[in-house]
Amino acid sequence: MNAQTQAVVLHALPSEQSAAEARTETLFKSPVVELVRLAMKAGKRLPSHVAPGELVVQCLTGHVEFQVGEQQLTLKPGDMTVLAAGTEHAVHALEDSLVLLTICRTPAPPRRDEVEEASVESFPASDPPAFTGSST
Repeated sequence: MNAQTQAVVLHALPSEQSAAEARTETLFKSPVVELVRLAMKAGKRLPSHVAPGELVVQCLTGHVEFQVGEQQLTLKPGDMTVLAAGTEHAVHALEDSLVLLTICRTPAPPRRDEVEEASVESFPASDPPAFTGSST
């Protein structure tokens, strides 16, 4: 999808033929949102990490456990959870699983250019020219 595309259909679930061979794939990415289909084989673990924004996690197939601090969440197909930005978490696939991740980023504020800002603020000059007292 590009800046000129207004809508597109994405397939969170792969076709039946490719489900067994599914791999992790970025389905969509923009500066503020990213959709990732995470494929995990039974027994696979993702060590503790932090997502780069708020995270919506939806189990599409299989069975996964999320460790969030002392809390353990079990997700089965159709289950979802939301993690606040900066929340440390780990994932363990109890079965072959597909998980849809929606990462929501807050765009960084525009970088300040102090020189440009100062020149805009001082032009046009707000003070009239100084009177020197001499005339020609």
